[in-house]
Amino acid sequence: MKMTFAKQLRRDQTCAERLAWRILRDRHCLGLKFRRQHVVRGFVLNFYCPELQLSLEIDGSVHDSEEHADYDRARADLLELLGLRVIRVRNQEVTPERIKNLVIPFLVPPLHEVERGSGGEANSTQ
Repeated sequence: MKMTFAKQLRRDQTCAERLAWRILRDRHCLGLKFRRQHVVRGFVLNFYCPELQLSLEIDGSVHDSEEHADYDRARADLLELLGLRVIRVRNQEVTPERIKNLVIPFLVPPLHEVERGSGGEANSTQ
């Protein structure tokens, strides 16, 4: 059922989603693979990068209502419990530069991984 819905969403993209897909497809954004309208645990994600476990959600005016904003927060919380990270972008913010600048921080390994030495202990800088 969700797969059918996802296929319909791929056919009926908004202008902002079409632009985002041109930016993301074929590894045009930082060499990363993105999927569009990808289903994860019953949720249809606008764009999903499996390598970074990152969901990029494009928000139009429908997301402005308090009810929808509450739903978006609860959905993001559930996705984050599943180990995914969620970025939300307003329709008017969809540009190659903006998308790239939002994704770049997710390329950096977490601080706890950087601090570990080859033996799993923190490196000393003293």
